[in-house]
Amino acid sequence: RTGYSDCEASGAFPGNSAGSSSNSSLSTRSLDSPSTSLEQVHSTTGHNHTTWDSDIDVEPDPPDWSQGVPEDVLARLSNSEKKRQDVINELFHTERSHVRALKVLSKIFHKPMLEQQILPLDQINLLFSNLDEMLTIHSRFNQAMIRRKKENPCVGDIGDLLLDMFDGEKGEAFERAASTYCAKQQ
Repeated sequence: RTGYSDCEASGAFPGNSAGSSSNSSLSTRSLDSPSTSLEQVHSTTGHNHTTWDSDIDVEPDPPDWSQGVPEDVLARLSNSEKKRQDVINELFHTERSHVRALKVLSKIFHKPMLEQQILPLDQINLLFSNLDEMLTIHSRFNQAMIRRKKENPCVGDIGDLLLDMFDGEKGEAFERAASTYCAKQQ
């Protein structure tokens, strides 16, 4: 291996030849998706949601990453690179599904409970602690993944995205936010 992915060697995308992320043993099983659509839930809460949010519309299974890759490029990819692309695709899909779940919690439960004062504010804060902060952090990460995927369907390096999310000051901020968010969950 010369420090770059088979996608880069095949000319499947420009730039990003500084290295590739390692293979992973992540399962190919996707997250279960709620069968009730957001529109159905919104109609029961009395909210009229008129702005479109593409993060809400997540398929239960990861999309086929290879659909946007030219046949000749796909044919030149090694089995390990195809597996790598499967893992990246699942990672990107899982993050998008997580953002969807956070948005559903916020829009369907948290905000209506605040607006309708269903519970005292301290109890709502106990239930949802720093939901908005987690949504901001994960939405930023999801948007970075979406931008990377738009560069080319055969994704090159993602190490920079992971380091930006989990390393240094941002990583420490994420760790604190996740600790706060998970502290009261059982």
